[in-house]
Amino acid sequence: MSLSSLGLDAFFEVARCGHFSQAAKALNVTQSALSQRIKNLETDLGTALFIRDKAGARLTESGEKLLRYCRLRESMEAQVLHDVAQAKPGDSLVGSLRIAGFSTILRSVVMPSLTELVEENPGVSLELLSRELRDIPALLRTGACDLAFTDDEVSIPGVKSVRVGYEENVLIEPINGRSEGYLDHDSLDRTTMKFLKSQGQEISGRRLYLDEIYGILDGVELGWGRAVVPKHLLDGRTGIRMVAGMKPLRTPVYLSYFDSPLMPQLLKLAVDVLKKCWPKT
Repeated sequence: MSLSSLGLDAFFEVARCGHFSQAAKALNVTQSALSQRIKNLETDLGTALFIRDKAGARLTESGEKLLRYCRLRESMEAQVLHDVAQAKPGDSLVGSLRIAGFSTILRSVVMPSLTELVEENPGVSLELLSRELRDIPALLRTGACDLAFTDDEVSIPGVKSVRVGYEENVLIEPINGRSEGYLDHDSLDRTTMKFLKSQGQEISGRRLYLDEIYGILDGVELGWGRAVVPKHLLDGRTGIRMVAGMKPLRTPVYLSYFDSPLMPQLLKLAVDVLKKCWPKT
């Protein structure tokens, strides 16, 4: 059985948009025609691909698998077309690369590691997605990203998780006086609690939520409170200091991706580069 290109294109657009109406406009077809293409594809596959509700169209488990295939197909097609058009195929890479991770490493570690790849491959489109740790595995599962950084192995069939290094978390405070309370990303952030528990302490005082790591560092410098942050982010910060008598808490950093013998060349290169992005400790 071969899958209809019209059906796959329709499915891919709905998966990207999350709405049948928006996908129909993007493909310049009527919504009924789009729906029929999806219905035919689902009939061919013998399974539902979307759950339709008031919020839009959500992928089923089968839909998530097909989306990964579509993204793989798109990447391989882009590279083949690029190579065919060049005098020397393979001189550079093309395609899109989407990497999800948490704010403490994307700007400080991941971006510098990707500089050579970006400069040498002008046909590559790069998207970095900064998310809370708890939200990252779902991005990988649904195909919203190609690579993901987390603090634990991802338990999804077909996903390979490689530990690339560690973050060494420390407690910091403003140099000019001690402020009561703690700064975190949001009310669900457990970083401070985990750190203090490792020291035999409990969290006390008020809590302020500043959404991302650089806001937290700025907040400590302004005297708003203490915070638990990775030690590697303290370079160049003159208004803060580590709290004495606190043992650093090491947190692993994992790179996760769907491992496949058909992995596009761009993705293979990115994996090789990012496996080495962290200084070995």
